[in-house]
Amino acid sequence: MKNILIVDDEPIILNLFRFLFEEKDLNVDVRGAGSGNEAIQEIEKREPDLIVLDLKMKHGDGFSVLEHLRVKGSQIPVIVFTNYDNAAYVTQCKSMPSVKEYFVKFQVKSDRVMRALTSTLELA
Repeated sequence: MKNILIVDDEPIILNLFRFLFEEKDLNVDVRGAGSGNEAIQEIEKREPDLIVLDLKMKHGDGFSVLEHLRVKGSQIPVIVFTNYDNAAYVTQCKSMPSVKEYFVKFQVKSDRVMRALTSTLELA
């Protein structure tokens, strides 16, 4: 069973991803973290197969998670899923080897995000 860590301070996002994986009947364990600091703790407890990462949160943002992964030399793939349509953020994230995709929440349909997730997890 693959496991995914959803890092977002909006609980509805975690619930959305849980629903989408259940709807497609994919055998995936979806865990959540509400901040960057919590995400780092979760990563250290049990390394996920994939991280879906928001960028702006209280108590450690997504950039701190990306830096943690970089310093650790982690190969965990990351899909950034954020509200920030910011060219500098895109450039900064894409410079990190672990970042596979950058999606702006209000500009992308869920089926496109799910294709990226299942492809990255090799579930498709």
